[in-house]
Amino acid sequence: MHGTYLKVSKPEKKLPTVVIRDVLRVKTDENVVKSLSTQNRHVTECLHWDKERVKVCYRRRARNDLECRPVLEVTPELYKRLIKAGYVYVGLQRRPVWDQSPLVQCSRCLGFGHGKQYCKDVSDKCAHCGGTT
Repeated sequence: MHGTYLKVSKPEKKLPTVVIRDVLRVKTDENVVKSLSTQNRHVTECLHWDKERVKVCYRRRARNDLECRPVLEVTPELYKRLIKAGYVYVGLQRRPVWDQSPLVQCSRCLGFGHGKQYCKDVSDKCAHCGGTT
């Protein structure tokens, strides 16, 4: 009897992600989410915040060691509002909000789904013409 331990489910749609540029590193993930709901009335008006799903997925490094770039997973409605507004207030900072694409492209073989450190190709490809260098 094969397949007795298999479970079938519909795939869930991934929520869109945004990145908030150059937030002070001392801000915790909870502080960032709380600041979105309390300090950004231009984005959150007419939204039922208790139903909105906002989660800090991870933090990217910034050029300045005192800052970071939190990447947030948000609902589609909140995503549209954040991108349209273009900025949010986090603490005493007014920071730009950008779309964070989930695609990863290798800079060596120009393929998708992995980075250069995990690439199995030995020679680099030209990003302009696609030929080997």
